[in-house]
Amino acid sequence: MTVAGLLMAAGRSRRFGEANKLLAIFEGRPLVTHAASRLRAVTDNQLAVVRSREVAAVLPFGYEIIVSDKPSAGFGDNIAKGAALAKHQQANKLLITLGDMPKISGLHLRQLISAAGANLPAATCWAGRAVVPACFPAAWFDRLIACHGERGASFLINELPKDQLLPVNTLQYIDVDTPEDLLGNNSQ
Repeated sequence: MTVAGLLMAAGRSRRFGEANKLLAIFEGRPLVTHAASRLRAVTDNQLAVVRSREVAAVLPFGYEIIVSDKPSAGFGDNIAKGAALAKHQQANKLLITLGDMPKISGLHLRQLISAAGANLPAATCWAGRAVVPACFPAAWFDRLIACHGERGASFLINELPKDQLLPVNTLQYIDVDTPEDLLGNNSQ
């Protein structure tokens, strides 16, 4: 079984201000490298959708870079690009993570991969709702390829049965959107 990992690192960081939040230092290194390293440790092929060369340059060796070069490209458009490449690579599953979530554990990611069946995805459960990280079987790649705009794949995981939702604890579910988020969770 081949599991492709898709790191979503093409956000515009609007709420973070002028700087690219993915390059902000978190626990001694660029924020995006935390999620990228964990994803690399649990998947066979790593893909990253990026908007800037600077973000691509700090990713661990081996990532295949997908450039989100259209200014209007939204989260869904970028998921579609990653899913199309995973399909082309004939991956059996696609694990999608976010570059601004540095504390999601490798264990949680492996559990998502295991919980995703041949015909049903598995997603993280936070505050009672399905969220990314999520893992999709190849049978769902065409649905991911059909994503567009800012909506992403949330409509695909919102209807999953409860046993396909894996809870994550508060210490892991850190989503950095503002400088305050970074400072409040940065131990260095």
